[in-house]
Amino acid sequence: MLKISIDEGKANVYAPYHPAFVTRIKKLGGAKWDGTEKCWTVNVEMIPHVREIMAAVYGETDEEAPAERVTIKLTAGSECYSWHSPVTAFGKILSSASGRDSGARIGDDVAYIKGNARSGGSAKNWYSVVSDGAEIMLYNVPKILWDRYLDKLAEGEEFDYTAELVETKVDVDALNAEKAKLLSRIAEIDVLLSMTSEKVA
Repeated sequence: MLKISIDEGKANVYAPYHPAFVTRIKKLGGAKWDGTEKCWTVNVEMIPHVREIMAAVYGETDEEAPAERVTIKLTAGSECYSWHSPVTAFGKILSSASGRDSGARIGDDVAYIKGNARSGGSAKNWYSVVSDGAEIMLYNVPKILWDRYLDKLAEGEEFDYTAELVETKVDVDALNAEKAKLLSRIAEIDVLLSMTSEKVA
């Protein structure tokens, strides 16, 4: 959840961890991490810049209505790794290690169907890894990030993975059956309520 609150002339910026967000917010003068509140603090004058960073990294800001969301399936074309930082895609953390032998955590809204996230490298030069051929589902991705991916593909940019939009299938027959049951129950409740009101009268 993205949030900005004002406190005594400072803006408290709450955002899910993402290395690109951290790198960019550190470039704003006076930006500091508040370990107690688990937020970044910046001068209020920096709020427009913070929102630009949010839009670039997360595809939305704290002041927008919730963006249209999509589900994406990634397939790693080869082993993907990132030195001393997480492997990310579409604003999500695919693999986050903290050392060679730490193993790796995955971010919210990420599910591995095939393959895994792990750590690797040496004690000094460790990295986060997504295994070769891994298949990963990413949920609740702002659609604007998918659109940007398509634009980059059209411009010839290459990625370590292929991505496809997963259509959400709706079982129309099941929904209609459920609706019919609910309408039937509402009709029963209406009859019971009318009988009760007649007794009271």
